[in-house]
Amino acid sequence: VKKQGLDKAKEIGALPENIIKRQTGTRLHNTMEDLVNLIYRGQGSEADIQKRSKLTPAQFGKLKREASRLINEARKTQDSIDTEGKFTILTEQKLHDPDGKKGVVSEGTVGTVDLMVVYSDNTADIYDYKFISPRANQSTSTIGFGKNLKIIANPVGYKMDQYRSQMVSYKDILQRQYGIKNVRKSRMNIIHIQYATEKKEGQYRMTDSIIKLETGADNKFLGEMPVADEMFGDAGID
Repeated sequence: VKKQGLDKAKEIGALPENIIKRQTGTRLHNTMEDLVNLIYRGQGSEADIQKRSKLTPAQFGKLKREASRLINEARKTQDSIDTEGKFTILTEQKLHDPDGKKGVVSEGTVGTVDLMVVYSDNTADIYDYKFISPRANQSTSTIGFGKNLKIIANPVGYKMDQYRSQMVSYKDILQRQYGIKNVRKSRMNIIHIQYATEKKEGQYRMTDSIIKLETGADNKFLGEMPVADEMFGDAGID
C-alpha cells in the first residue's frame, strides 16, 4: 500500500484473480480448521468438509494428512515434555495487545493464529498457513506452467521479513499478554495451489477451480518454514 497508494491497492485488490485468491485462501483456511477439529475433537463430518472445500478427493486427502501430521507432531512434543500431560489445540486463535511494545508490536494490535498448540508446561507452537500460487513468468523459484509448474527454490523468500515480523509479534503478545512461557515453534506452513484457466474473449482467465495442490510432503521447499529465530537445519534452504 505504501508503494502503490491506497487507490491503486484497492484497484489491484478488485481484480477478478485477486478476488478468487482471497476467497480460495479463506475457504482453504476454513478447511484446515475443520479438519483439525474433526481429527482432534471429533467435530463435524468429513464428507461435509470436503464438499465445502471444493477440492478433489486427492487434493482434500493431502490437507487431511497435513492436519493429521500437525496433530501427531504435537503429541510427540507433549510426550517429550511429560507423557502424563495433556496438550490443547486452538484454531483461528484471536490475539489482542492493548499495550504494545516499542519496536516490536504496535499498541492495539489484533491478529489471528491459524493453529496454536499449548503444552502442559505452558509452552506453545504457532502455525500460520500460507496458500501460494506463484506464476511461472514472475518467479525464479519455479519451472513449468499450470499443473506442471514445479517449485525449485524457496517461493516466499521475498516475503520472509514480513512473515518474520508477524510471528515475532505473535510470540511477544503470547508471552506478555497471555502468559505463555515460551514459543517452541513459530512456523509458516506453505501450501502450493495452481488454478485452472479458461479462455474468454481471446484471453485466458483464472477460475476458482484448483488443478494442483502440494504440501511439504510433495516438495521440500513447501510445508513448515521456521521463522522468528527458528532454522530449518538444511543448508540448502537456510
